[in-house]
Amino acid sequence: MFGQDERTDELQVASRERLLTEIGVLQFALKSNQLEPTKQELQATKQELQATKQELQATKQELQATKQELLAACDAVYGSSAELGELRVQLNVAKDKVRRAQNRNKLIVNSATWKLGHLLMAPRRILLRVFNISGK
Repeated sequence: MFGQDERTDELQVASRERLLTEIGVLQFALKSNQLEPTKQELQATKQELQATKQELQATKQELQATKQELLAACDAVYGSSAELGELRVQLNVAKDKVRRAQNRNKLIVNSATWKLGHLLMAPRRILLRVFNISGK
């Protein structure tokens, strides 16, 4: 505390102009040191800037490559989707053909002509089975 009282007394004794002048000189010195970087600082900053530009260029190229890959992937998806649609149509057509063939076979098997022919041919089938003869 004793040292603090002495400083306070010294500040009170000093004239206001002297303090303002010293503050101005210190501010000027501080500003001049900050505004004028050394050549080494400038060179380091330029190198950092160049490195940053190179990184930015590499990132742009990487982004462009990624965009191309994305476009190719989208094209593949659209192509696969179209192919899937075509295959579904073909599947539905095949199912319709099978359904029509089954209906036609049911009509034939349930007809009187088929039943009569099947009944008349029964003895032949039995003989072929007994003698193990191929009927073709």
